[in-house]
Amino acid sequence: MRQPQCGALPEAGSPVANAIGRAGFLHVIRDLGMKEPYRSLVQLQTSEIGEDLAWYLTSSEQVPSAVSLAVLLDEQGLVSAAGGFIVQAMPECDASRLESLEQTIKSLPPTSELLGQGRTPQELLGLVLADIPHHQVMEQQLRLSCRCNLRHIVAMLRALPEDERRELAGRDEPAEVTCEYCRKVYRFTPEELSGLAD
Repeated sequence: MRQPQCGALPEAGSPVANAIGRAGFLHVIRDLGMKEPYRSLVQLQTSEIGEDLAWYLTSSEQVPSAVSLAVLLDEQGLVSAAGGFIVQAMPECDASRLESLEQTIKSLPPTSELLGQGRTPQELLGLVLADIPHHQVMEQQLRLSCRCNLRHIVAMLRALPEDERRELAGRDEPAEVTCEYCRKVYRFTPEELSGLAD
């Protein structure tokens, strides 16, 4: 973890909603490889991250989902463990299997407790899926990454209407484009922008 320090939570074991507030919106931006990214905005239901993600997936994407997330902090407020699971119904999933899975998930101890016991991702999977046959397809280290790069940003600028490109190039100051996923800033001098306007 590069940033193991968490902002001030009121007290150990308190709900995340106490730290982030109980009113607001979940704004989802997904790059589906189309001209424009897919955007969705839903009101927070509980301000618990896992519950609100499950609400979004079920209501906005129409995919029955269960999400449970947990973060454990040590005495200094540093992240000592973080994990969770997401389970989504596949098309034509049997309703009785969904009901059984829902009951299994409801009967589990809190995910924070399971993480505190040192449970591995495989053990969490076994507990969640219980009697549902499953196998591991892949194991992958999670990391924050973004597919933005200078070539994509230049292509996006070139796709602007010609009058907008000329207006940007005519300014006396550099222009900035900020990736809305990773927040990386790309700067273009007026000379670079003039090259795009031709």
